[in-house]
Amino acid sequence: MSDEDALFTLNAFDKVYVRRAPGFRPQSVVKVQGEVEYAGDFGLTFKGESISDVLKRAGGVTPEAFIEGASLRRKHELSDAEYDAKMAFIRQDTTIADTLVERITYQVVGIDLVKILDSPGGVEDLQMKDGDQLLIPEQMQTVKVSGAVLSPVAHTYRNRESVRKYIQASGGFAQRAKKSKVYVLYANGTAESTKGGLFGRRYPKLRPGCEIIVPKKPDVDKTAQAGMWLGITSAVVSMFTAISIAIK
Repeated sequence: MSDEDALFTLNAFDKVYVRRAPGFRPQSVVKVQGEVEYAGDFGLTFKGESISDVLKRAGGVTPEAFIEGASLRRKHELSDAEYDAKMAFIRQDTTIADTLVERITYQVVGIDLVKILDSPGGVEDLQMKDGDQLLIPEQMQTVKVSGAVLSPVAHTYRNRESVRKYIQASGGFAQRAKKSKVYVLYANGTAESTKGGLFGRRYPKLRPGCEIIVPKKPDVDKTAQAGMWLGITSAVVSMFTAISIAIK
């Protein structure tokens, strides 16, 4: 302040406003982990800085990097209104603990780092946001099979090996396996489901580091099912009894 401003005397009930500087925004920080030359935290230097821009500052990927398996985790923070709404809903259901409501969560964003590095600044090259976590894993050599199979286990990745072969190597489908809903979860966070056609099922293509997931059929309440059939049988018997009496 100037000397003249410094001598200004405030009176009761005066209001002092300190306005925000034009264009000011808090420092945004992202994390780069895994197979890069300089892993760590990076402050975003300008608005709209993309994945390829940050990777350049991290020295690029190492020769051991598994680029196809790179993934991005994005921070999501609930607003006060969203948090209060969820807490109000939780309080109505005493079976759910209020500790399950987290203010900050992370969501996996499926990215294609191969395309990003081939075409920096393209559609695939997402702008990074505060709290983003970019992970570049090392080379992967396994395929995991989980879910409704007899022996869930990880296998060595073999080029052109089919989904069915890996399931057979895990003991085959379990009794309650939902075979038509098998899907593959890739290392970068994306997934692909089985498609049905005239010539049978078409399973997704496999890549190193992926996971084959075989869903399980929902449990059936046999007691309720038996009660339903008993009710139907009783109704049918009663109907035929009424018909026979009417005929007589």
